[in-house]
Order: sequence, then C-alpha cells, then structure tokens
Amino acid sequence: NALINTHISACTGTLVWTVLSRIYDKKFKITSIMSGALAGLAGVTGASGFVPSQVAFLCGSVGGVSSFYFARFLKGRLRVDDVLDVTALQAVPGFTGVILVAFGLRRDMLADPTKRVFDNGLFFGGSARFLGWQLLLVTVVIAWTSVATYATMWVIDKTLGTNISADFEVIGLDLAEHGERAYDCEPSKKHVPQTEYETIVFEMCDAAMCGDVAELQRLHKQGGNALMADYDGRTPMHLAACNGQVDR
Repeated sequence: NALINTHISACTGTLVWTVLSRIYDKKFKITSIMSGALAGLAGVTGASGFVPSQVAFLCGSVGGVSSFYFARFLKGRLRVDDVLDVTALQAVPGFTGVILVAFGLRRDMLADPTKRVFDNGLFFGGSARFLGWQLLLVTVVIAWTSVATYATMWVIDKTLGTNISADFEVIGLDLAEHGERAYDCEPSKKHVPQTEYETIVFEMCDAAMCGDVAELQRLHKQGGNALMADYDGRTPMHLAACNGQVDR
C-alpha cells in the first residue's frame, strides 16, 4: 500500500506542476516535472502506509498546488533565499501531507489496528482532536527547525560567511570555490558579466525576485538597465512584473 500510494502521489504532483507550468509559462518544463514529483513524494511521506489511494491522490494534489504557488509567488515576497526550492518542495507539501493524515488515516490499515494509538481520520468518522494534534505537530516542527536553522546559519555567517559575490554567482561555486566545473559544458560569454553595469543588472534581478523596491531603485540610479537580461534570460522588469512591482 505504501509503495502504491507513493507512486500515486508523486505522479499526481508531477501532473499538477506540469499543468500549472503550462498555464503560467506556456511551456512544459522538465524542471517543473521534476519539482512536481518531489513535491508529491514529500506530500505523501507522512501518510503513505495507512491511507487509501484516494487520499494519496489528494496528498499529491494539495502538495503540488501549495508548493507551486509558494515557489512562484510567496518565496520572493517572503524574501526566502532558497535557490533549490527546498522550502517549497519539501517543507510546504510535507506539512500539508501531515495535516491530511488527520483526514485520511484508516486504523484498519495499521500494522496492529487493535492499538488505540491513532483514531480514524475525519473522512472515516474520526474526531477533530486528531486534527488538532497534527496541527500542533506542524507548529512544533516549524518552531524547532526555525530556531535550529537560525542558530546554525548564525554560526556559519560569523565564521565562514553565508553570502557570495555576484561574480561568483555567475561563474558558479564549482569553479570559484573548487577550481573545476561540475558539468562538462562551457557557458556562453553572454552569461559572464563584462562590465560593472551587467553586474548591476544581475543584482537588480535578485532584488526584483525578492520584491526589494528600494534596492531596485538604488541600482537603477547607478545605471542598471531594467530590460537587460541576466544569465538565465530574465530581466529585472519581468521579475518585477511577476511580483506586482511595475506600478511602483
């Protein structure tokens, strides 16, 4: 049952991300397909062994939708510095999956159904008390990981540092830190900043992604071109439009 549910949720998350990517980007992106699969896997992790397949489908659907919109709209507004979208693809669907356990769990699917450790989920006649425990669990996990992550990053920031220069971002940490390329390919010359103004454009893209209007205005006054593309083909104007910053 756990194996089937894992596949169902992963496939559902993949389908959700693919459809939403087509709606918003007008393309079927491989990265979206992979991201959807990860979101679906995270969404069903807490429930795979003791929910029916219909609930696994729900875990993949809810986890896929919530992770997509967090990655696309909320991450920048919340100023979450998460290049790999770990928060969107693991934390968000993981939390929704844990909450859905309180709706879809069936005691007869447990290894020992006679133990009164769990009640049935709300879909199968359970009480709201189970949902309350799951919400408390999510709250405790968020609090613990927030404090532990902040403490860990504080130590790293005070010792090794957490930020890198815009030039290092363009070159890549594989080459800048390790002296070799992780992938056997040479980037196009247009991806390497040739002037100070191109570097400013890259910084403008980061500011636009985070919705930092004040930083955008400051960089624009330094000569940054809002219509110039960075190494990913993005422009500050496009990113600002995605975050609703154009009218400012």
